[in-house]
Amino acid sequence: RITTVAATSHSPFLFQDAPLWNKIREKRPCGEGVPFDTDDVNKTKRARTDAAFDKVRDVFQANRPDVLVVFGDDQKEQFDFRNFPSFGVYVGGPFGGYRQVAYEGAVPGGGRQLKPKSSEHWVEVQTRPDLAQLLLGGLVDRNFDPAFLMSLPNEEHGMGHAFMRPVTRLTDNAFDIPMVPVLVNCFYAPQPSGARCAGLARTVRDIIENEWPADLKVGVLGSGGLWHIPGVPDTYLDEDFDSAILDH
Repeated sequence: RITTVAATSHSPFLFQDAPLWNKIREKRPCGEGVPFDTDDVNKTKRARTDAAFDKVRDVFQANRPDVLVVFGDDQKEQFDFRNFPSFGVYVGGPFGGYRQVAYEGAVPGGGRQLKPKSSEHWVEVQTRPDLAQLLLGGLVDRNFDPAFLMSLPNEEHGMGHAFMRPVTRLTDNAFDIPMVPVLVNCFYAPQPSGARCAGLARTVRDIIENEWPADLKVGVLGSGGLWHIPGVPDTYLDEDFDSAILDH
């Protein structure tokens, strides 16, 4: 049974103190019309997003699942241009990853060294290979062609931030629910269409609800964002479009 469905951004700003926001913003080229908020406004926004995350966490914990299926994008953390599938299902055993921000130096240009893999920054996440393998086989049977991963191609970096960051908030940083990651190429053209992604999600739901042989409470997390071209010179915002997406 799918007991909980949540969707959230995984922007690093959600996991960094508000005073850092403008320091990062100052180093990013933005097109005309992209707002630049004051530190006070950023503090207010950070408080609002914290409250929203708390609300999602409370709903999630009230319907606490036995396993969490996470749909997220991979930004060259595990895949690269030698092999970049539209969809990938992780079917292996426990994997490691950075809890929130993987790199030292939050401000661009301040260094890109990976943080030490201490318990403060790094965690091992349990999985459900049995459910993952069922999803993989069911998708192939229904004319989807996902890649599958039995281990991480880049174990040094660990699982991508789309999968790790939001779970810190949903589980109060405990990571005590097994995860089944479904990696989606949302970032590099040609990406799968929205219709294809929706079709895959409906198929995953059908497999979980109709093919799993025993009682299992499944949570589903969609991890992404609305605006994701922060380093492009002609960066723009279209808030009307964003609002329409959220309304749907």
